[in-house]
Amino acid sequence: MAFTFPKDKADFTAPNGVTYHWDGTKWVTKTFKADESDFVKHDEFEADQTRQDDAFAADQSAQDQLIAANRRSIEELEVTKGPVSRYECKGTDFSVATRNGDLYVNDATAANVTSISFAAFDLNGNPTRPVSVGDIIEFVESKNLRNTGEVSRFRVTNGDDPAALEVAYLNGENNFEVGEPEEVYIYPQNEETASKEYVDNNFLPLSGGELSGTLKLKKGDEKTHPQWKISPNGGTDHATNIYSLEGPMRFRTSKSGNEGEHVGSHIVLDPDVAGGGVDQTTKIYKVPMPNQPDMAASKAYVDQEVASVGGGGGGVPVGSIMIWLNSTVPDGWFKLQGGGFNVNTYPQLHAYLQGTSGYTSGKLPSWGGHYPGEYGDHLAYSLGSKQGAKTAKPSAGTPRSSASIPDGSTRGFNGAGGTNAYSNGHSKVSIDENWDSTTRPKTVVVHYIIKHD
Repeated sequence: MAFTFPKDKADFTAPNGVTYHWDGTKWVTKTFKADESDFVKHDEFEADQTRQDDAFAADQSAQDQLIAANRRSIEELEVTKGPVSRYECKGTDFSVATRNGDLYVNDATAANVTSISFAAFDLNGNPTRPVSVGDIIEFVESKNLRNTGEVSRFRVTNGDDPAALEVAYLNGENNFEVGEPEEVYIYPQNEETASKEYVDNNFLPLSGGELSGTLKLKKGDEKTHPQWKISPNGGTDHATNIYSLEGPMRFRTSKSGNEGEHVGSHIVLDPDVAGGGVDQTTKIYKVPMPNQPDMAASKAYVDQEVASVGGGGGGVPVGSIMIWLNSTVPDGWFKLQGGGFNVNTYPQLHAYLQGTSGYTSGKLPSWGGHYPGEYGDHLAYSLGSKQGAKTAKPSAGTPRSSASIPDGSTRGFNGAGGTNAYSNGHSKVSIDENWDSTTRPKTVVVHYIIKHD
């Protein structure tokens, strides 16, 4: 497409849609033709933007998962390593470390190190971990140093005293410099190194597994008896836990981590370690009201059932009176001999006796020398009242004397004499000899006892 540039050198748009500009020496392209096919529509742009956002979010999620997995791997590695120990390098000419936190090696270059000496305690005052031949020692450059995180590793080839170890260099470029702190991890190994197969066959994974041997737990070294505790969810969930505290074994549910807070169901198996096993006990707390024949019953339930049949121990109602052939009364009973009792301690007995005749508050009735008789007939008196002795006329008739006495008949006299004369009068018979002091039937001597609460 042919066209001629204007002589005035002003910007112009050529027939091909391109705008040109004179820059002082030559014509240059200012803008190209605006072709709608060259642009993205608004809805297409938004759709593409959404696609890119979704792709970015998916990629970000994958990265987050990878970071989380790496973090878990790091945490698991830290668990495998155990607690870190910290030492300060005091010399790169070998010497035995004697001051806490000191570390000596025989060369500054990690690849040349063949001897290591640790003090008995690290910089934090923690005991130096035991070391055996075959174990791996890892040195990590401490944080905030120029080579933070650099690692060097060695295998112990001789010695089991951390103060004098012979080692073989394995890998890493964390060299040693006098005055620099080092973070130290010790990996216990078997004599032929710890293979994955060895670890899998001899150690339970953190995710769980089957334990074929005996597991012994001890919580604290200063306790009188073995101490241990098992809680789910890392110890933060106190809904269920099992623990031993000063001897007894406890199964417990609780709303808190306070071992002294007896909340929820609680079973204590106490072997009586302190007493030599003389008084072994099993205690169960928070037992619900039973609704099945084979469920355990709480004290509250038993008391409720006993009360429903009259109260008192063994289903015997308070106030029950019983014959007892022993001078010592059983628990839960008093003799009816007029003794005193505390009405606040035995309110049920007090309330019961208030309904009887002649009761004095806090004073038991005295039944000594008395026989009980059922209310009614000739005993229609107040319950608990004492009635005096009475003797009724014998059913065979009035008592008579066996002696002969005048009965009021007349007699004649003769002249020869020698005949006594009697009056026609007579007198009442009085029987005043050989009487007993008490009227009673054949009797067995007993105590009367009354049930209290």
